[in-house]
Formats: sequence, C-alpha cells, structure tokens
Amino acid sequence: MPDAANMGEENKYKYTCLDYRQEMTLLALRMRLSRDFVSDEEKQNILKEIREIESAMQMN
Repeated sequence: MPDAANMGEENKYKYTCLDYRQEMTLLALRMRLSRDFVSDEEKQNILKEIREIESAMQMN
C-alpha cells in the first residue's frame, strides 16, 4: 500500500463532513425541484440555492 507521500493527485483531496452535507443538500433541493407542485417562486428560490451551493463547491 502506498504511503501518503506517494499518493496520486486524486487522493490528496480530503472529503469532509461539510462536503457530504452540501452534496445531500443539493440532492434534496433537486428532488424538491422535480416535484409537480412546486410554485414558480419556490422554484426560483431552489435554483438560486443550488447555484450558491454549486459555486461554494466549485462545481460550476
């Protein structure tokens, strides 16, 4: 098993509780967005929140 000094670039990123929380929040928001009974105002609020989280996670 390689030691930490020899790990590849992809293994240097630490997956934190915050990362997990943001992913679960995004999932929940996308699920809410897929419902048929979401009002236009709520839809806009959800999309805004999704963009903010994606920006914070550098996904855009």
